[in-house]
Amino acid sequence: MPIDILALAAHRDDVEQTCAGTLLKMAERGYRTGILDLTQGEMGTRGTAEDRAREAAEAARILKVSWRQALDIPDGRVENTWENRLKVVRVLREQRPRVLILPYWEGRHPDHYTASILGYEAAFISGLAKLNSAVSRQPSAPPVAIRLRLIVLSKLFTPACTAMCGLRLSSTSPTSSKRALQR
Repeated sequence: MPIDILALAAHRDDVEQTCAGTLLKMAERGYRTGILDLTQGEMGTRGTAEDRAREAAEAARILKVSWRQALDIPDGRVENTWENRLKVVRVLREQRPRVLILPYWEGRHPDHYTASILGYEAAFISGLAKLNSAVSRQPSAPPVAIRLRLIVLSKLFTPACTAMCGLRLSSTSPTSSKRALQR
């Protein structure tokens, strides 16, 4: 079953710091959400890659994400190479998200802004039909890529996200202020 919204980040815990509220809100509304960490977090100053994996699994449970994976790109050396783009393309073709949340393309940490560019370019090439020889899955429509600054309030982001997902918010009744997400 495809993912509706996939958040991509360089390190385990980056998504939790940037768009966790949006992922939780969308999961609670019935959308399938996922997280793709590009690295295992082996260069982190606080803990080991194994510690980060346990924390990521617990965060995924709390955020009610349907799917989470970490690639094998070296932490501290996220590079926008053809090989790394293909790794992301494989995930995009497997999970088929309608929306891809990316880090903002400027920042202090090279892994963060490189992850943004890498994800953006991988989203584009994931839709190329002639890429089949390098990637096993068939292409689908590339996801809508959204780049976020460090923190975006879910209250502001969710309406934009739902609109780009091809979803709409509507009142549950003419007199109700409650909202229901409809496909």
